[in-house]
Amino acid sequence: MSNLVLGIDIGGTKIATGAVDEHGQIVKSVQVSTHASRTKEEILNQVFLSVEKILESGINLKDIRGIGVGAPGPLKEGILINPPNIAAWQNFPIAKLITEKYGLPTFAENDANAAAYAELVFGAAKGYKNFVYVTVSTGIGTGIIIDGKIYRGMNGLAGEGGHVCINYDQDINAHSKVGVLGSVENLASGTAIAKEAQRLLRQNPKTETSLLKFVKTDESGKHKDKDGNICEISLSKITTYEIGEAIKENDEFSKNLIKRAGHLIGVWMGGIISLLDPEIIVIGGGVMEIGEVLLEQIRETAPKFTINQFASNTPIIPAGLKGQVGIQGAASLIHQRLTR
Repeated sequence: MSNLVLGIDIGGTKIATGAVDEHGQIVKSVQVSTHASRTKEEILNQVFLSVEKILESGINLKDIRGIGVGAPGPLKEGILINPPNIAAWQNFPIAKLITEKYGLPTFAENDANAAAYAELVFGAAKGYKNFVYVTVSTGIGTGIIIDGKIYRGMNGLAGEGGHVCINYDQDINAHSKVGVLGSVENLASGTAIAKEAQRLLRQNPKTETSLLKFVKTDESGKHKDKDGNICEISLSKITTYEIGEAIKENDEFSKNLIKRAGHLIGVWMGGIISLLDPEIIVIGGGVMEIGEVLLEQIRETAPKFTINQFASNTPIIPAGLKGQVGIQGAASLIHQRLTR
């Protein structure tokens, strides 16, 4: 098995690494925490740890042809410029450092670009040449494919669609402070959805919702104090996973949170359609695993916020490659470069 590459998907919360063959099949994969709030060296050591775990699983380094990295952009020529969810990695030469460590050719790409390319080669966009890939996860990212190629722009920094502002009047204290104020990522990413849930429940602790039953509390097992206020431990542990679980029980509070996010993403996506007139839009990322509630709201909203009269005919579909698309994307790009 000598035609393998490593694909490394670096996210704000986890690093997923896999050995991938030329058909996009993941032979081995591992996952470690990013520890994004730590020093740049500590985070890099987590990347190395993920590679070491692959090698310990029985994959021999001499069978690896190269390493592809998908990392949060902006990114240029293997250097991370200012990733919004890994603050320590400012102007960080990730590709060079990995090459120095393992002696293998390494290519780093914006994670959403990498995932877009994987969808083009192996996934839901196979057969299309002009499309937009959107990932809704901790943040919101985009990859733009034009004529079958990743569009990177003059400086290699194009495709940062999640940082497009859709509300310039946004309260500076609202939601996360990552990226551009009032951007779709600030308002409708997984992080923003969770923070909105926390804000609303803090504001009105008497809200009727089954959401809290999915949140692990401290040893007391109680969600509220003697005054009826929801404890901060419970609030801080609310994520989109718990919101998704509550939706399965038809929880209206949680459904409204997701519909609001879907509306905001749809408003933004209408602008994307006006700008690029894509053949298709593919949406992936962990938040999309919540299901049809979010996707239906996006599909309903987007055509109302574009001048493109054909927008209602633009397919907006789930990604074909699910949880490990980041690994496959990073791997597909290094396979392509080594073959070329």
